[in-house]
Amino acid sequence: MSTKKLKAGLIGCGNIGSLYDEGLIQRESVIDHSPITHASALIKSPNTELVAICDSNANRLKTCGVARSIENQYADFAEMLSKEKIDLLCIATHPAPYSEILKLAGKAGIRRILLEKPAADTAQGIEELARISKEFKQLVAVNYLRNWYPATVSLKSEIESRTLGQPIHVHINYDKGLLNNGTHALALIQYLIGLDQFQSTDAASDPEHAYGSDRTWSFRAQISHKGSIAKITSCAFDYRKFSIFELDFVFEFARVRFTEFGTKIRIDNIRPDHEHTEYKVFTPRSRIIDAHSTAFTNAIHNISTAQGESELNFSIQDSIPLLKSVELIQNSENRNGLNL
Repeated sequence: MSTKKLKAGLIGCGNIGSLYDEGLIQRESVIDHSPITHASALIKSPNTELVAICDSNANRLKTCGVARSIENQYADFAEMLSKEKIDLLCIATHPAPYSEILKLAGKAGIRRILLEKPAADTAQGIEELARISKEFKQLVAVNYLRNWYPATVSLKSEIESRTLGQPIHVHINYDKGLLNNGTHALALIQYLIGLDQFQSTDAASDPEHAYGSDRTWSFRAQISHKGSIAKITSCAFDYRKFSIFELDFVFEFARVRFTEFGTKIRIDNIRPDHEHTEYKVFTPRSRIIDAHSTAFTNAIHNISTAQGESELNFSIQDSIPLLKSVELIQNSENRNGLNL
């Protein structure tokens, strides 16, 4: 028996909303592609039907409507939410209007919402969104896309089984701002091992490396994980020279690396060296996993089927310690003389 699809709406038809893969739709050589936007994921998901779109930019709105064959197009989100019967809402704008949209969605009876990251600029802002979602009994997920990689979900289960041992150290290489891109790394850490008792001991940033007003911070920090302390370090790069996003987790018994913008995951075991027994070395345990192909579809599946907040891979509540960690990093500038 077929399940009735949820009627979905999209606010924001920019890059991550729709533009990134609109070109792929027009290319005859591309028979199929993995969704990399909210619009494509909503259309490809067996659980949803995209029925309405909204953008204040007339050109983006029209382009998305033509590419996605969506007739119900709105320049104003309040009008769309009042006129359309929507079960699931994706919001892919800048964070400023999120609280107003959540309130209007709540009054319209919309209970399933996927927010584009970072959802807020401050911990106070994210706490306000969490309060609104609780008032209207909404399930709200935040789109840190790497958290929906199938390989990331499997890795979380393995970490929780303790087969990798305790985390010892995490290193981050990134660019394009702490809020815009660095929070992707912190969200992965939050999802996989938590950000409990996060303490930033030092931080530094070069204003020349800022992504607009979003500064890119190198920092040193630590967290508590099941009674042990794990160190976190990061190195901020100038996005004008090259693009980079990598994480390197070192556990007691294994090393896990996210490379190629986090789309590839490699796991190495730690074992004694056969020739030099006083050393321990890393040896490949698994092939490098191409992790990202179904991530956006998985995000839509997660928000469309979850029965409670605990079933969401990254909820609005999960974003609270994340944004508090960001503020701790920003407030620890040059505390102990960290140099870039």
